Amino acid sequence: MDYKFKEDKLEVHYRRDLKAATKYIDTNYPLLKGMVEYQEPQLLPTAINCNPGPIYIPIYINAK
Repeated sequence: MDYKFKEDKLEVHYRRDLKAATKYIDTNYPLLKGMVEYQEPQLLPTAINCNPGPIYIPIYINAK
């Protein structure tokens, strides 16, 4: 998943890169190594409007 600002809006891009995801998990989370499985995305109905308003994205900075 990538985030980009375009003018005054936030764009979110999703990728289907199982190889990159597996490498990331295996490298950064050794207890989960070899456990990544692909799940086909599913579109599900919603009961409310899909425009939730502001989107907050947490940013985590590792302290070393």
